[in-house]
Amino acid sequence: MRLSAIFALIYLSFAPLHAGIVDVTADSQVTVQENDSLIIGLGVWTYASQASGAGLASPYPTEISFILGGLPEGLPTSAIPGTSATYTPGMLFSATLESLDGSYSMPLFDSNAALLGLPDGDLVLGSGFRSGGSYSGPISVLSATVTLNSTESAELFSAAALEPWSEAFVIRLVNVGEDITFGYSGSPITSALSASLSSADGTLSAGAMPLQVELQDCPEPGTMWLLLIGLTASLVVRTIFGRCDRALTATASPKIKNTAI
Repeated sequence: MRLSAIFALIYLSFAPLHAGIVDVTADSQVTVQENDSLIIGLGVWTYASQASGAGLASPYPTEISFILGGLPEGLPTSAIPGTSATYTPGMLFSATLESLDGSYSMPLFDSNAALLGLPDGDLVLGSGFRSGGSYSGPISVLSATVTLNSTESAELFSAAALEPWSEAFVIRLVNVGEDITFGYSGSPITSALSASLSSADGTLSAGAMPLQVELQDCPEPGTMWLLLIGLTASLVVRTIFGRCDRALTATASPKIKNTAI
C-alpha cells in the first residue's frame, strides 16, 4: 500500500465533516436527532419601534427568553429538586445566543438545569401544557433566558437588526441527548416557539418574531473513522491480491533461453 494513500485517509479522518442545513420553517414538526442543531432566527424591530416611545436609551432588549414546545409521547419524567416541576432524563440541549455572523455568542440559562447542577448553556426538557391552536394538552418544553449588558448588546446586534422583518440574532439548540420532536401537527414550527424581549427596568416587553428555523444535520465524528477503516481494508486487500497476481503471472510465464547458433 502506498504511504501517500494512507496519509490521505488519515488526513480525511481528521477533516471536519460538512453538515447539511435544511430550512424547516414551513414544517409542522421537526425531529432533532443527537448532535443535530436547531437554528432559530428572530427579529427585534417590534421591540425597537416601541423603545423610544417608552423613553429607553437603547433600541435593543437587555433580556431575551424563549420557550419551544413539542409532544411528550409518553416520555418518562423525574422531579426537579426543590420545585414541583419535572423534566425528562436523557434529554439535554446545549443552547447559545449568537450574532448573525457567528462572531459573538453567549450561553442561555435554564433555571431547572441549574437546580440539577448543570452549567450555563445546558437546557433540560421540562413539561407544560398547551391550549389552543391545532393541539391542546400536555407538552414537553425547552425554556431559557439570557440577560445582556450594553457591551454584549453592541456585540450581538447590528444596525441592520432594526429593519422591519430582518433577523437580528439566532438561538442555536444543539441536541446532546436523545432524539426529540418539536412542533404540533397542523401548525408551522414557528407556532411552537414563543420568545420575548424585555428592558432592564421591566417597562417594556415585546414578542420576538421567529423568521426562520433551520435544522443542521451534523454527522457523528465516528463516521469518518469507520470510512477510514473500510478504505484502508480495501487498499490492503487490493495490494495483497495484486502481489498474488504478479507472483502467479511470474510463475506461469515460460522461461526462454537464448542460445547462440
